[in-house]
Amino acid sequence: MIQQEVINEARDLIAGFIVSRRKELGYTQVELAERAGLGARTIERIEGKKFIPNGESLLKICHALDCFFFFGEKESDDPFIKSFRNRWRREGDQN
Repeated sequence: MIQQEVINEARDLIAGFIVSRRKELGYTQVELAERAGLGARTIERIEGKKFIPNGESLLKICHALDCFFFFGEKESDDPFIKSFRNRWRREGDQN
C-alpha cells in the first residue's frame, strides 16, 4: 500500500511543476484552464495542493503547458527515474 507521505510528495511535485511551467509560459490560472478545457477552480485546487488531478485532466494540462507526462520502469538507469526510485522506495524493494 502506498504511504500517505508518497502521495503528499507527488501532489506537491505535480502542483509545483504546473505552477512553475504556467508562470514560465506567462499564463494565468484562467488562461491555463481555458487552454486545457478545465475549470479555473480545478487549476486553482491542483496548484493549491488540494488534490492530484486524474489522468485525463493531467494529460490536458500537460498538453496545454506543452510538456510530457510519462511513466518509467523502476529499474531504469535514467537519472530522473533513479531519483524517484531512491525517494519513493517501498519497504522490501530490492531496487
